[in-house]
Amino acid sequence: MVSELPFEIPAACGRFYETLEAKVQKELFRNYYSRFESDIREGSGHSIENYLFEIEMLENVLEDGDHLEIASYLQGDETSRSIEKINPFTGEKIYVNELDSNRLSEEDARAKLNDEIMRRRDFLNSSPEVLLEKFWREDIENFDESYLFDAVTGMPEFSKVISEFELHKLTQEVIRRANRTNLHKDYAAEAIKCREQYMEAEKLNQAGDPSFLDALQSLSMEAIEFKSQGRRITSEGGPCYVCGRFVWPHNGELLIWSEIPNDVRKRYIPDVFQKWHIRHFWAECSGPEFGERDIFLHPTGNFEKRNAKPEKCIVCAADVPAQSGWLIPVSLVPKWKQTRPAFPGAKTKNFYVMCGKVD
Repeated sequence: MVSELPFEIPAACGRFYETLEAKVQKELFRNYYSRFESDIREGSGHSIENYLFEIEMLENVLEDGDHLEIASYLQGDETSRSIEKINPFTGEKIYVNELDSNRLSEEDARAKLNDEIMRRRDFLNSSPEVLLEKFWREDIENFDESYLFDAVTGMPEFSKVISEFELHKLTQEVIRRANRTNLHKDYAAEAIKCREQYMEAEKLNQAGDPSFLDALQSLSMEAIEFKSQGRRITSEGGPCYVCGRFVWPHNGELLIWSEIPNDVRKRYIPDVFQKWHIRHFWAECSGPEFGERDIFLHPTGNFEKRNAKPEKCIVCAADVPAQSGWLIPVSLVPKWKQTRPAFPGAKTKNFYVMCGKVD
């Protein structure tokens, strides 16, 4: 049962949403909120994941960033100054805020950023109602884009509304509108094709013929070559962070945000806050200037403690039986490889298990 909406439906949620009948708008909105509410109450969903990721980014900046970078994440009156400039188009004087790390000492900047991190982590312990209100007001800005994506990729939630309100003829118009906005035409077409093929493969697999599904999940020659070089291959499809076009599952490279240079992130994905990003194998998308994988090798040293229970090796994911691996301190494990606490406030791990392999 769909929950009652706690807020008024905005008068305008976007170009696509505004063109639909009022009853369809309401149903789409209620469906969207129902899924959103369920995610928040379960402690999951993109809003919470993105919030946690932003906290991790701030923690990385606090640990590794210099004075100027730390100050840039504060962006308050204490870290900026008003600069007089000339508007190149009108010739008029204008005043802009420019970052000035000298107005806040590095020690104070670090203390202030640490306070912000603690405030955010405390906030995650708030009641679901408090989290819902904050994240919903922020997420509603993405409503129109989210349903355009659902439409062009054939997501069940959108298809259900289309069927219920007999809007089958609307589908192609929706795709046409999507292609006029920020969804790339080729992305929409490839995403639909990918979804249709996987749906067909799943049907055949359930009927006892896994050959089509196996073929879709097999690696291309390019993927095999990239994998042999130690590069990660994505198991899911999605947009290439360089060109924006669709990347098929098992046929693209996977990079962590910290492996992508800051200038590339600011240019191509300035408002995308997520840990993993996909790109094509194509030379124009996979060049080192767009990022490179950080290779994590098995640490060497005189480790003293064995693992008391069987676990996966933190480096290569091999099964490590009890008492056959080593406990290595968290300081030897890069942050992107460390596991996130099971819940806000949970203790972080001090050691990880490593097998006895030597690189």
